[in-house]
Amino acid sequence: MANEDSEYVLVSNDGQEISISEKVMKMSEVLKELCKHCSDKKVPLPDIEGTVLQKVVEFCKKYENEPEYVPPKAGDPDNKIPSHDSWEMQFLFVDHDFLRQIINAANYLDIPRLIDACCYRLALMIQGRGVEEIRRIFMIENDFTPEEEERMRREHIWYDCPLPPHPKFARN
Repeated sequence: MANEDSEYVLVSNDGQEISISEKVMKMSEVLKELCKHCSDKKVPLPDIEGTVLQKVVEFCKKYENEPEYVPPKAGDPDNKIPSHDSWEMQFLFVDHDFLRQIINAANYLDIPRLIDACCYRLALMIQGRGVEEIRRIFMIENDFTPEEEERMRREHIWYDCPLPPHPKFARN
């Protein structure tokens, strides 16, 4: 890659062009690899819409001058969970479909900080909700037969209970 001041242009599937610095580019494992092998400074992203790409870039620019993100280790009691009113959670306070698109883009581009922030946002969204409500929110079809559904209710007492708030995800 060139120097840290290099500018790249991301091109969404609807033709929107968004300029980003190399620092922002390096937050994505996919873009980082692409840039090692690309002579052109224009990077087509055929699987991401312009509005979603704008949101992803805005998120990354917020952390442009921060140290490299190190994802928390599973089970680490010192994990810093963003609070409900943190910048990240407010930034991701969008409708469910748009959040799904952001998650897909973060996953496609392999941006660990954004993936984690989206997961925390999802955890806040399902906190205190039951199975049916979670299915409705995420448009998940219930593919259980009535018999399987009944068996789940018998074998898993928690099945119809709303998920209790996890202490780390409690609203402030």
